[in-house]
Formats: sequence, C-alpha cells, structure tokens
Amino acid sequence: MKRKNDLIQREEIPFKKTLQSYLKHRGLEIELQLKSGEIVTVDNNLLHVDENKISLTHGGKLMNITFNDISSADIFAY
Repeated sequence: MKRKNDLIQREEIPFKKTLQSYLKHRGLEIELQLKSGEIVTVDNNLLHVDENKISLTHGGKLMNITFNDISSADIFAY
C-alpha cells in the first residue's frame, strides 16, 4: 500500500520541474500563489533557483520560497 505522502511528492515533481524551466527564461513574469494566500510576482527580481527553493527580492525584502509553499503559478510573456 502506498502512503499518501509518497503520492503527493510524486505529483509535485512535474510542477516543480516545469516551474524551474520557466524561471530560467528572462522576459516572463510569473505570479506565484502561495499556500498562505500571498501572491508573489517573479520577474527580473529573481536571484536564484535551486532544487528546493526560489530566492528573490519582493517588496524590498529577500524571500526564500520553497516549492512546497507554492499552490499555483500563472505565467505571462511581456
């Protein structure tokens, strides 16, 4: 029998890989809807993306957002 946590982690991997690929492209604006309800816009203020988190400046503050904290993402080209 599979544990529920194993299923959730497997479902998050495609989202994480897709989002990581979009974050590498300049010229895209990405709005991240966090599980807390906050919306964070990622554009040219992106500092670093690694396997577990996104580091960026938002509102003059350094933010580290883990992929587990993201509920959805909207991507815009400008």
